Amino acid sequence: ILRSATHEEIMQWRDMVGEEADALEFMRGYVAQTGVPITLHRAEYQIDKKKLTFHFSSEVLHPDFVSLVHHAHARFGCRIWMNNCQPRTGERGELIDLSSDPIPTF
Repeated sequence: ILRSATHEEIMQWRDMVGEEADALEFMRGYVAQTGVPITLHRAEYQIDKKKLTFHFSSEVLHPDFVSLVHHAHARFGCRIWMNNCQPRTGERGELIDLSSDPIPTF
């Protein structure tokens, strides 16, 4: 830690957390309206608000969310990043079961 956050930075962060919640709610509504087979879990702005990341999971290997990205860009005016937070492996895209993996010891 280099320094404590200023009051203005804390207020900026609190505002951004609220905007992330609003963005997530807005996009969940659009996902439900369009029927794109994904589940949105979280929205996260970069501190400069030039990029908004939506964390999602899907049972479909390659969901088509191009319309979501275009709609989000038009609404939020920044770069949109869709991050699949559900790891997959193998040629057929099987889900990785992380629950049975032992915790690595160093």
